[in-house]
Amino acid sequence: MHHRSFRYALALLAAMAVSAAWAQSPGERATRVLDQLEAGEYEAIAETFDPQMRAAIDADRLRQAWTSLPQQVGALQSRGAPVEARQGPYDVVVVPLQYERAAVDAVISFDAESRLAGLLLQPAAAGE
Repeated sequence: MHHRSFRYALALLAAMAVSAAWAQSPGERATRVLDQLEAGEYEAIAETFDPQMRAAIDADRLRQAWTSLPQQVGALQSRGAPVEARQGPYDVVVVPLQYERAAVDAVISFDAESRLAGLLLQPAAAGE
């Protein structure tokens, strides 16, 4: 009987974690991805990839790309507020990042199941 209640508690916690992820806005999910990148949690991020992202990049390549960024643009100075948009089946979030030598937009997209479907760093849009 003890094992059954333990399994039930685990199932309940797992369900709560999934529902909490669904309750987050795309902007909150994008902020979490950036927090994880800054913390070096590349494996945790890779676990959230949709199938196309998983086929294109793995945690090691993500680490290499992210850790090479400061060499190109300097240290991160600030992070702006996420801007959410819907593009087809995707929630797309643009987060302005200000580095020492450049302004960069992190464009982060999620599929309908809240999986990470895209992660692009590009020069900030003109006028920002």
